[in-house]
Amino acid sequence: MDSVDNPLKNLDVSIHSLRKALEPERKSKESSFILFSDSCYAFNWSCSHSLDISLFEQYYQDWQKENSEENAEKVLSLYQGELLPEIDFAENWQEERASFQRKAISLLTWLTESKIKNKNYSQAEYSAEKLISLDNLNEDSHFLLMRVATEKRDKTLLNQIYRDLENLLKKELDCQPSMETQKQYARMLEKILEEK
Repeated sequence: MDSVDNPLKNLDVSIHSLRKALEPERKSKESSFILFSDSCYAFNWSCSHSLDISLFEQYYQDWQKENSEENAEKVLSLYQGELLPEIDFAENWQEERASFQRKAISLLTWLTESKIKNKNYSQAEYSAEKLISLDNLNEDSHFLLMRVATEKRDKTLLNQIYRDLENLLKKELDCQPSMETQKQYARMLEKILEEK
């Protein structure tokens, strides 16, 4: 068997799957989106389409012009995690992936702080948890969740968040929370106790 046959067969299967995903109702062999000519596949750019990464960038720029929770949530609705995670071998995607993640973290941080400021604690808690899911070793994300617990005057939640952070850092990095985080935790606990 020729060494070229198997990769070409895999490509044909992948293109067929792509066509089905783009046009699930398509009955004919021809696709509006995927063109085949002179033994080459190409995307038909004249078709009406939108790319989520382009929309993400556009909405992110809109948010930079006007910081509003609505704009931040619009951008974040498009962030579904790591860009093309199945393409590990493509090093040129690494910076793109990191850039999208940095922007999502920046937006979630801003959004969580905004929700706390506006006393919308349940949504702030949700945003902080999403933030932690993007980078669970970032103490600043846990700190935001601790702030939510403090504002809610929920000592049990505050203790649980801090203990979870301690256990995570011990397990993953064999360390404890930074001195600053420890001090902030003590202050938050004191604030809750003073106000009860």
